[in-house]
Order: sequence, then C-alpha cells, then structure tokens
Amino acid sequence: MQQAFVKSRVIIASLAVAAGALLIVLPGGRSSVGAASIEKATRPDAVASVRQAQSEPLVAPPTVSGGNFFPMQGGFVLTKERIAELVKDCPDCGNATAAGFTPQVIQTPPTVIDWKAPFNNPGNPPPDTQVAASSTHVVVTSQSTLAWFEKNGKKKGEIVNRDLFEPLLTSIAGGVKNSCTSPGHPTGIIQACAQSDFRVIFDSYRKRFWALDGAGIYAADVTPQTVRGILMLAVSLTEDPKDGWYLYWWDAVAHWNKLDDVIYRPGDGADYPAIGIDPFGFHQTNFVGDINGNIKYCHVTFFNADQAVQGIPADGWEYFDLRNPDGSVPYFLQPAVHHGANGRAYYVSRYLYD
Repeated sequence: MQQAFVKSRVIIASLAVAAGALLIVLPGGRSSVGAASIEKATRPDAVASVRQAQSEPLVAPPTVSGGNFFPMQGGFVLTKERIAELVKDCPDCGNATAAGFTPQVIQTPPTVIDWKAPFNNPGNPPPDTQVAASSTHVVVTSQSTLAWFEKNGKKKGEIVNRDLFEPLLTSIAGGVKNSCTSPGHPTGIIQACAQSDFRVIFDSYRKRFWALDGAGIYAADVTPQTVRGILMLAVSLTEDPKDGWYLYWWDAVAHWNKLDDVIYRPGDGADYPAIGIDPFGFHQTNFVGDINGNIKYCHVTFFNADQAVQGIPADGWEYFDLRNPDGSVPYFLQPAVHHGANGRAYYVSRYLYD
C-alpha cells in the first residue's frame, strides 16, 4: 500500500483525565466524541494499583463521556513452564549473538554493544521490527516473532506468535490446538490464526511488557464476509518475559457482525495497529477498511491497565468517529508511550499531504 508523506501536517489530540473523568479533546473545538455517556462502576478488586513506582498517583478508572463500553475478552495465561518448553530448542539461546553490520561511513559514535535480533519472516514482507526495554531485558519483535535478550546481548528466548497466544487461540478454536492449517479456506472446523504486525512497548508505571498481534477467526465454511479480525494482547507477569504472560483479545473493528448496522459491514477488516501506555491505561488504534480496501475509520480503544496486569479482562472503551479538522478520516493515529505523572493521553495523526 503506497503512502504519501510530503508536506504533511501533524494533528495532536488528547484524552484528558481529570476528577475521575476521561474526555476526548479534539482540534477544532469539539469537546466530546461518540454517543451516549457511559458510567462504569469498577470492581473493588480492580482498584488497587500494582505499580512498583510508588511515586505515581493512582488514577481511578474514569467515567467516560462518549464512546462505547468495550471490555477485553480472555484472561488466559501462558505459564512460565510452558514458555520453558517452547524455547528449550532455541539454538542460539544462552549465547551472545553475533554483532550487527558495520556501516562503511561512520556518522555517529560507536555503539556500546550491538547484536543481531530475530528475523523469522516467511515470504519476506517488511519485518516491522519493534523494540522495548525493561530494567533487565530487551524485547525485539518482527512480523511473527518475539525474542528477548539480557542487556549484554545474550539471547534468553524466542517465540512465534502462534505459540505466545496458544491458550487463547486454542480456546477460540473450540479446543483445537494449532487449528490454523489453511486460513481463508473451508476446513470443516473453526480456525483461529495468528497473523502479523507484532507490536511491543514497556510500561514504566507497572513494570510490564505489552505485546500486541493480529489474528483472524475463520468459520468452518469460511467466506471473506465471515472472517472475524481480532487483536491479541500479551501482558508480561514481570519485567522478565520468561515468567509468563496474561492473554486477552478484542475485535479489531467496531460493531462486528451486527446486522443492518450503519458502522459494520461484512468484510470489514483492520490493519496497521499502534499501541501506547499512560498512568491510567493501555491505548490501541488501527484503521478499518471495507471489503474492497477503502478506508472507513480509525478504531481507537483504551483499557484499564491496572486490571489487565492482574489477569482481569479490563474495562475498555472504543471510538470510531474521530475526524481531522477538515472532516476527513484519519488514516493512522499513534498513541504516545508516557513516562511520569500525566493527566492526559496523547495521539498524533498525519493530516494533509500531496
């Protein structure tokens, strides 16, 4: 898909958290977006902060103006023991990996340390590499692979997306493990297929990694109109990826499978996910296109992060009618990865290009 970036403007929107309320503040003077206001009482067991950074104030789950209530699904766990089984045959784990390339023209100071990251990339699509670092480990992802290293470059583990999300995918496929044998083709069983576009960030508030990936749920008699696109989230139990992950999922498009709906149409699909974090929550966006590839809207979701790091499918909200100042649909919105105390969540959008 071709993109034009020349003479672009940047538009910033913010979600303000004040007095227990979330408010979307948009350029152009609009103060709220969406339909009816929604108030959601929080569960008592979800209120306590699990942050190690004690100086950070607890941000209470908010009352939301606009949007739709949109909770996570799942709550599965990929255990430390299962991870050990999956990475036991990792050929280069435990060793310092080979150094990276040396450019012919040196323009920057030499690196303190460098090493080669994973590149499991069947078919050679763009690897879309991502990197995040905790106080102890570095996590690198490509299209379908997540690997983790000590900060001296020693590789400690590597796992592909279908294995990371194995408990979740197996549950969706009715208990059939590794059901994805022929995506997009009738097989007589429901298939749950991990796809690509791994994303990863480190949450400095709760000291966890958050990794996102896409998947498709295919009916037994699959047709393009019945494919259900979902997003899968893995939240590490600690700063060390080998200690296990909580697993969740949600729909990648708004109003999936609602009949005679003004928003959803059969064949709607999603692409280009982006993620962010702040003192309140985990933020995720992606664009949604129709069955012919025409962009319809940008799907914006955010979730109570303190619930998710406790293994609780988090309360969340979705928006799908955000617009640029001229009324056009934003192709892409990037949430910020925040650090320190903050009462707002920021998103940036590209606006106007030729």
